[in-house]
Amino acid sequence: MRTLVSGLIVASAFWLHAQTGLVTNGQFSAADDGPTWPEAWTAAAPAGKRFSWVNIDGFGSNDSLAVDAAQGTATDTVMQTVSCATRTQYVLVAALKGSAACTAVVEVLDPKSGTVLAAVRSGAGETWALASRRFNSGGNETLQVRLSAVGAEGKGALDAVQIYGADAVPDDLV
Repeated sequence: MRTLVSGLIVASAFWLHAQTGLVTNGQFSAADDGPTWPEAWTAAAPAGKRFSWVNIDGFGSNDSLAVDAAQGTATDTVMQTVSCATRTQYVLVAALKGSAACTAVVEVLDPKSGTVLAAVRSGAGETWALASRRFNSGGNETLQVRLSAVGAEGKGALDAVQIYGADAVPDDLV
């Protein structure tokens, strides 16, 4: 019973935190297409081979975005465009897991130049780990969040992807 209550508290905390960030559906809990794909995230058709929405192994809940590096190519990505304030400090936070042969990656891009403003990567461990990176939005009013995976084999996963104002990051997430 204690484990169930602890799990519900963690899941509730992540749901509440998600409501204050820039990313929509960063916990991948809402799905489109019957459900086969997370709402608010887009990808070219080939990325559907490399990435899949799963409801069995999430960080804050059961839901996450799984990656199978043996499928598709390293250029297959999942994207979301978010609105932001110009010249503002933000923090990218994500829960990631990978393997020795597959690194899950979350990047924040300048939509005009494609420059990576912030990135977090999974380690080689096959357990969930939180990662965070501080960045400045520069003159941008929007940012692109790109999910990808490096490697030609192995599996990984991404969850709890969020961008917070630097002064609004929940203490338990950094």
